Amino acid sequence: MLGDRTRALVVAVVGLTALTIAGASAQAGPKGPGNGPPPAGPVAVGFGVRTITPHGAPPAEWAEYFAVNPVTGVWGEPFDDADGDGCYDGPGETHTDQVWNHAGDGGFVGAFSVRGVTIVGDPQSAGKWDGLWGGAGFGSQCAEGVFDDTWARAVVFDNGRSSVAVVSLDVVGFFNIEVQRARRELAARYPEIAEDLEEIVIASTHTHEGVDTMGYWGQTLGVDGKSPAYQAFIRSQVLDAIHDAWMARRPAQAKFARTEHTVGVRDSRDPQVMDPYAYSAQFVADDGSGDVLGTIVNWSNHPEALGGNNGFISSDFPHGTREAIEARYGGTAVYFSGSVGGLMTPLRAPVVDPKTGHDYGTGETLERAYAIGRILAEAVSDDLDAAEFAPIDGLSVESRELFIGTDNTALSALNAVGVFDVPSFVGGESWGSDRAFHRPGVPAGRTGTQFRTEMVRVEVGPAMFLTVPGELFPELEVGFPDPPVARCAEANTGAPLEPVISEHDDAQYQFVLGLAQDELGYIVPRYDHWFFHAPGTEAGNGDGIVPVGALEAEDPCGEGHYEETVSASSALAPWTTCVAAELAGRDDVWHEHSACSYANTHTTPHGLAGSVVDRYGIGSHPGHDHGHQGHGHGRSQGKDQGQGHAH
Repeated sequence: MLGDRTRALVVAVVGLTALTIAGASAQAGPKGPGNGPPPAGPVAVGFGVRTITPHGAPPAEWAEYFAVNPVTGVWGEPFDDADGDGCYDGPGETHTDQVWNHAGDGGFVGAFSVRGVTIVGDPQSAGKWDGLWGGAGFGSQCAEGVFDDTWARAVVFDNGRSSVAVVSLDVVGFFNIEVQRARRELAARYPEIAEDLEEIVIASTHTHEGVDTMGYWGQTLGVDGKSPAYQAFIRSQVLDAIHDAWMARRPAQAKFARTEHTVGVRDSRDPQVMDPYAYSAQFVADDGSGDVLGTIVNWSNHPEALGGNNGFISSDFPHGTREAIEARYGGTAVYFSGSVGGLMTPLRAPVVDPKTGHDYGTGETLERAYAIGRILAEAVSDDLDAAEFAPIDGLSVESRELFIGTDNTALSALNAVGVFDVPSFVGGESWGSDRAFHRPGVPAGRTGTQFRTEMVRVEVGPAMFLTVPGELFPELEVGFPDPPVARCAEANTGAPLEPVISEHDDAQYQFVLGLAQDELGYIVPRYDHWFFHAPGTEAGNGDGIVPVGALEAEDPCGEGHYEETVSASSALAPWTTCVAAELAGRDDVWHEHSACSYANTHTTPHGLAGSVVDRYGIGSHPGHDHGHQGHGHGRSQGKDQGQGHAH
């Protein structure tokens, strides 16, 4: 989950600058010189791994930018540890204010760099201790040491015409501005790769046992908890992992599997809907050697099994998954989180090994956390072993830029005071598949009414890898319960149900990469989206017309709605699912599905925002209010393979 109920993981409420980089635009077309793209060849696959653990001696080229705490071994600005506990306790313990952390504009400019990667100094860091705060996702606490390494793990797909690097990052979240910075910096550090690489995808595992990479878990609420130097170091390791994967790519064969697996996960919010499947892919060199290049695992569960009282850095249960996969097959294991909203959690979930019968209980122990990961690895391995390797038939990459209105006033306020450092916009338009209707937003500092984000769909043979910019509620992926709100009819806001992602995509194997390209918080279906509202003159969804995102609403059934407090927008769900359908080739979804209508994507269910006509005076789009509501009850596995979902 994004955090505890009083200080939950905040999401970037306003988005990113719309910028492209030389050789690596988000909308880049097929690569190749001359008058046309080169013919597609065999799909080559490569894997690369770099640690991002902020502990012990830093790599030599970064050593001057980090002091290593003599007690904890964790990096950060040096400070006078008066009580000798290894933890920075505030102004009473003086620190050295290192210039590289505040020399810059907080956007793309900094005064210090390492091989083309810029430490983007934040002027607000002047006078602030820029160390690393642990327990990101639960609450601010001292990072006391390390249980296991955290990683940047990259896989590259390339067929000579299309190419993409997909990176899994053991962090709680990485805003889209970091992806934009990484694209720029790849062109500076590895220009030959940037020239050929069509797209970069960076997905966070969302471990709650790492350090703050978003800003919300500083020493006090409202004080940025990020370290500019460490953010740059992460991007540097991402680029080197991509480089290693690019240089290691070999023509490959692949096999894929889908595994029903729910050990160590529960749904903590009604209605009870979860994605009960783990998806996996394995790649071997297509040269007769049998060399395993790497294995991908995609599962929907929050990496927070160690709980909120743990002060030691860890990737949580994904460590157990990757370790077991690599021990069994060799090669590199890469873990991606899936639809973790809703809320999918290992906390208090029973963990019994189905093979040995050993009961690991429900406690927040390291043994149990690693066991959740190992049991997952064994389950997917059994199904992978039963699958057959085959040549990879085709590779394609599609990207989409989005400008979405925000209505979470609390998150907007935190961004405005510099906690997130995410640019905002006004006047952007990205509705529908007609690019002639689209236009980029106008930068508005940190106080605009829109954020910019992006989505990517990669098709690799019979599999698709879809990015979603936050924590997707599973019903948006696998189908809604019937009736949509199981608690009581009054809790249904009446908003049209979004198109179910699996039902609008024909790929046989559907890998949904959560928190990819951005972390905008929970992506909540609008039928069940409730904000707390300040008293106003009109009744809306709550007590009035002004939403107060920091306070948890209670619906008419008495159910709390914590997830909405850390969601950038009540319109995230229709935007995410409708763009997913478009990327899968369903351009007509914008006109045929009522949840994708112009009105539904440009208004809130609270009577606050009004239409785009009211807000920006840009006029409506013909046909925006046509379509059907429609919803599904199963996860599609290709055109004629339906599967039910678990409750």
